[in-house]
Amino acid sequence: MDEPTQTREGEPRPSRRRRKLLLLALALVALPLLVLIAALGSLRVDSVRQAVLGRLSSYLAEEFKLAFSARDFDVGWGGRFEITGVRVGAPGAPPLVTAERVRGAVDLWTLRSPVLGLRYVEVESPRLDLAAPIPEVPSDEPSGPPGFEIRRLSVRDGAIVGAPTEGALAEWVTAWRADGLGASGSFRDGVWDVNVEQGRATVERPGFSPLVARLAGRLSYKDGAPVTFRDVRAEGDGLRLAASGSVGLDPGASSSGVAATFDATVEPRLLTAGTPPGGRIHARGDVRLPEATGRVSLTAEAVPAEVARPYLDGELFADLSLAGTVADARADLTAGPG
Repeated sequence: MDEPTQTREGEPRPSRRRRKLLLLALALVALPLLVLIAALGSLRVDSVRQAVLGRLSSYLAEEFKLAFSARDFDVGWGGRFEITGVRVGAPGAPPLVTAERVRGAVDLWTLRSPVLGLRYVEVESPRLDLAAPIPEVPSDEPSGPPGFEIRRLSVRDGAIVGAPTEGALAEWVTAWRADGLGASGSFRDGVWDVNVEQGRATVERPGFSPLVARLAGRLSYKDGAPVTFRDVRAEGDGLRLAASGSVGLDPGASSSGVAATFDATVEPRLLTAGTPPGGRIHARGDVRLPEATGRVSLTAEAVPAEVARPYLDGELFADLSLAGTVADARADLTAGPG
C-alpha cells in the first residue's frame, strides 16, 4: 500500500489547505446571511419595531414636513413588508390619508438604483380626507430616500371624504363621499394612474334625501397638477352620468375648481324638491366651477311642471293651473360673463 505524499516540514497538506479555503469561503457567504437573519430576528421584538417607526416618523417630519405614524410593521423574505394603522398628513392636523393595512414587496435589484421599485402594493381600507390640509412638502428635495415607483397597485374597501363645498356649488351640494372603492393602477414617473372598478358615491343636497350612485372611472394625478378623470360613470336611482375633466386641489392655483364635460340623464324629481315622479331630462355640455360658466344642451320629455315651482310666483303658478301638467322642451344654454 502506497504511503500518503509527505510535504516539507511545517507546510500544511494540500487537503488541509483546501479545507481552510472552503471554510473561509463559507464564512464569507454565511456572515452577511447571519447578519440579515439577526436583523430580521431583532424586528420580531416589539420595542425594536416601535423604535424603527419612531425614527422613520422623525425623519419624515424633519425632511419632508410630513406627519407619519403606524401601529406596527413586519418584513419578510423577498423584500416583502406589511404596515398596519398608517396615518399620513400635515403636522398638527387631521390625517390626509389613513389605511388599516399596507402590504407590498420591494424589487431588491433596485435597492442601488435612483428609483426604488415596488413590485406591488396592496392597500386595505384606505381613507382620503379632502377636508384635511395637504402637506407642504419642501420644493427642494432633501438628501434621503430615492424616488420610487409602484408597478402594480390595488386598493380594497377605500373611501374618500369630500372637502366642504363653497360658492355656487354649495347651493347644489352640501357634502359628498365615496366608499366601498375597489381600484387598481400604478405610480410611475411621478404620476398616479388609478382605475376605479367599483364604488359607491353619496351626495347630500339641500332639501333632498341623500343621492346614492354606483361609481367607476379612471383617475390620474401628478403633484402640483389637477386631478384628471376620464370615463367616470355614475348610476343611481333616477340618474345616469358620464363625465371627463379635472379637479384642482390647490385653492390658490389658477387650475383650482372643476372643469368637466358631461352627458347626463336625470329624473326631474332629483332637481327640485317636491316634484312628482316621471319624465326625464337629458343634458350634455361642459361646465366650469366656481366660475359657473359653460354650455349645456337640454332635452326634456314629460317633465312635471312642479320642477319650475321654485322659480315662479306662487299665485302665478296656481293661476296658470300648472299643477299636475307635464311639458316637453329643448334648449341650448350658455352661462358666463355678460
